[in-house]
Amino acid sequence: MISVKSIEEMLMDSLYTSAEVKDGDPPDAILVEGITSRFGLHPGRLESHRAEVREFVLQLDKRFFPAAGGGYTFLHLPFDKHGNQWGEQKDAERLMVLAMGLGMSKYLLPRDLWPSLPGGAPYIMFVASENGVLK
Repeated sequence: MISVKSIEEMLMDSLYTSAEVKDGDPPDAILVEGITSRFGLHPGRLESHRAEVREFVLQLDKRFFPAAGGGYTFLHLPFDKHGNQWGEQKDAERLMVLAMGLGMSKYLLPRDLWPSLPGGAPYIMFVASENGVLK
């Protein structure tokens, strides 16, 4: 089951601390543009969460994956592959950001085209293979 608490803990652990940020973004930061916020993720700490993020991604609706739909709306992200709601939009953004930082998800269209999509929300694709990375 996808855990909102685990997602929040992984994201908080992956963010740079104020002590690590002196003059802007650290040069090795993994920068991810979420739906509402920009995140600077620590590469090593983020990587330590790969297996757990992958397990959560595997529980998403199959339409988010290349073989079954090629991507799906962010509006459906807080629901698992059985249609059960596991969290809210903020929780879904956090999972998506972790997955993006690990190369396991991407937006299908640029941000300036999102207003033309249903609900003005982006479509997202995920991969969940062991070392799968979207380009």
